[in-house]
Amino acid sequence: MIMTLLNERSAHCQSVSRRPDSIVLSVVVPCYNHGEFLLEAIASLENTGTHNWELIIVNDGSTEPITLQVLAGLKAKNYCVVDQPNQGLSAARNTGIAQACGRYILPLDADNCVKLPYLTQAIMVLDQHPEVGVVYGNLELFGERLGLVQVPRFSVELLLVGNAIDACAVFRRSIWEDVGGYDAKIPDQLGYEDWDFWLGVIERGWQFWHLEATGFAYRCREVSMVSACNLPSNRSRLFQYICAKHHALYAVHFPTVFGIKEAERLAALAECDRYQSAIAEALMDLEIERDRIQQLQDRQSSLLAELTLLRQQQQQAEVTVVKTRAALIEQQQQGDRDRQRILELEHQLTARPSWRSRLWRRLKRLMWT
Repeated sequence: MIMTLLNERSAHCQSVSRRPDSIVLSVVVPCYNHGEFLLEAIASLENTGTHNWELIIVNDGSTEPITLQVLAGLKAKNYCVVDQPNQGLSAARNTGIAQACGRYILPLDADNCVKLPYLTQAIMVLDQHPEVGVVYGNLELFGERLGLVQVPRFSVELLLVGNAIDACAVFRRSIWEDVGGYDAKIPDQLGYEDWDFWLGVIERGWQFWHLEATGFAYRCREVSMVSACNLPSNRSRLFQYICAKHHALYAVHFPTVFGIKEAERLAALAECDRYQSAIAEALMDLEIERDRIQQLQDRQSSLLAELTLLRQQQQQAEVTVVKTRAALIEQQQQGDRDRQRILELEHQLTARPSWRSRLWRRLKRLMWT
């Protein structure tokens, strides 16, 4: 497989616009349906200020329309885009590196970005230290999580315990040939092919160099290959595969690796105990808070009952007031009617002469007659 890919290298090197021997660094970007991120990754690379490099984009059988559109646009602008059926990340990287003309390689995922001045410093280290095969730096998180991650200095035992170095590291192309490329037989292509690759580099005696600079920006996404690797069943299969493949290396460093894992286990148990204690305290606080809330709810129910009673009394009082007002109005109206009757009677009395007046007038008439 690797030899077949190597035979295709010369044709690619002759096709680049610059002389193949002028290219120091080859950046290989596998792309599988990450077209919405790809242009950002390329822009970060082109802004590094490094000029003696080439870019090789490997389309690993993408199917999303937006990705195919982006790749077509890059081809139209004479970017090197290599198409292949979907074979997984390892095969895509192998395809790109096989066509690389540079003596140094940088694998860059399509959804990540390179930071300044990582590439210039890495090339300088590799040029000045022939015993160093891999140069890596710290990383910056962006996307769904933000922050800086301080990657530890190189340690064989630390790397045997777990993958502490991201794939986005600059290494010598000859190392890739010695190791035999990235392992395309990783179970179900779940991942950790970069970890397997670094262990192969260690087995061949190369040294690693840690730069204090931030090498690249890692995009955090909810769904990624890393999330699949961290599932317990998948992680178990991957660890078994990698440990079996590099059993000689693990055998030499077994006491230290086992000690580290045991220390991690005890630290995890202690952390678990702290969490359990914190949870127990939180539950006690929660129970107290529940009692307090229950008391408040009981008090609220009592107040609501009192309020309901007061509202009923208020309603009854309002009914009484309405009735009283109606009675008063009726009494007032009756009084008005009585006063009116009295006035009428007085008027009648005033309008008719009294019997004495009538008698006196009659006597006067009799006397004159």
